[in-house]
Amino acid sequence: MNDKDLIRAVARDCGVSVEQVLKSLATNMKIALNDKGSVTLKGLGSFKYSIHSEIAESDPITGETIKYSITHIPEFQPVKELVISNVESLSLG
Repeated sequence: MNDKDLIRAVARDCGVSVEQVLKSLATNMKIALNDKGSVTLKGLGSFKYSIHSEIAESDPITGETIKYSITHIPEFQPVKELVISNVESLSLG
């Protein structure tokens, strides 16, 4: 079963459309993350917000300083088993 099959099965079992399942998933993840929480999917990994501080960079053409404000970026951290399995599957030779 892949992700599409899983979403279709949930939609079918709940009597709603695939679009409704995806919208509900995205909405509830956004609510959890906005509350400074995290979303953990057992066996897959977790989503959480990472705060990136304000930075200033120079425009390479004009030399003008451009400031970027503090941002909250959602980041995904896979479980250890996924990271190890991908590294072990690489062929070095």
